[in-house]
Amino acid sequence: MKVIGLVMAFVFNLLLILMEGAIFFRVKNKLNILKFYTFLQNFIALTVSILFCVFDVRELLGYGNIPELMKGLRYTATCGLAATMFVFAVFLAPRFKSGKSKTHTDLFGGLEPKTANLLLHYICPIISILSFVLFERGTVLTDSEWTGYAAIPS
Repeated sequence: MKVIGLVMAFVFNLLLILMEGAIFFRVKNKLNILKFYTFLQNFIALTVSILFCVFDVRELLGYGNIPELMKGLRYTATCGLAATMFVFAVFLAPRFKSGKSKTHTDLFGGLEPKTANLLLHYICPIISILSFVLFERGTVLTDSEWTGYAAIPS
């Protein structure tokens, strides 16, 4: 059962890497995007998912367990994406009549702004939440240390 959970966590995190990577490679003016909370949180999640996949494969191959630090970072990244989804859905999305907050001038060709917003604000957070809750729940969530770390980007 543990192997199935590790494989599924790897698959979900790989999906996050592919989707977020596709967006970040298509964004123009990359130096300024991290001032936006959505991009900051998704960049953190992308980085953490890459590291998580490395440690996940190491554990699957029998070279040790996923470190508690990595599990805590996944918790922090998931909380940040959940906050992004909530704030956008409740407060920001209703303000955009066109349903998009990014425009064609912000992205390189091949990616519609509406698709980018859907991925960054809804799909990636949901995938991260599902992966963490269903397959990665080895982190002690009552530890106030990780809850405090989750609040830092906010």
